[in-house]
Amino acid sequence: MWKGWFNQKIKAGLFRKTTVRVAYQCPIRLTYKDESGEEETIPYTFEDSLALTNLMLFRDYQNPKGLLKKLTNALGKDTLNDASKAMFDDLGTGSKAEMALELFYLTEPSELKPPDYISDGLKWLEGKLAEKEQNFLASAPPEVKND
Repeated sequence: MWKGWFNQKIKAGLFRKTTVRVAYQCPIRLTYKDESGEEETIPYTFEDSLALTNLMLFRDYQNPKGLLKKLTNALGKDTLNDASKAMFDDLGTGSKAEMALELFYLTEPSELKPPDYISDGLKWLEGKLAEKEQNFLASAPPEVKND
């Protein structure tokens, strides 16, 4: 779906002078259970990527509501595969907006680690904005003083 959309935009010349960076879920390596050793999974969405990136934080929530409760319960499954399947199923029936509000209510923002693909994308964007700022400052006309 996205590939076709991007190809259409590229053919139409939309991205000639624009830099595009595509961010998507990447494999996550984690120890799901103490005795399981390190495993790899590929999340389906931002929400399950966030939950898996912050595994212990999500498991420690007390009395979460809605989708956050479903994800927390899914992370209690015996295997990472079972947890991933349960999260996939739950994400189809839960309210993502409600989950975001619940996260803000229960979590200090500094405790929540963004998934790596989000963090990488934000660092890339920060670099691009810094380049634009430097280019803007370098090309700004000299200041004129009125005496």
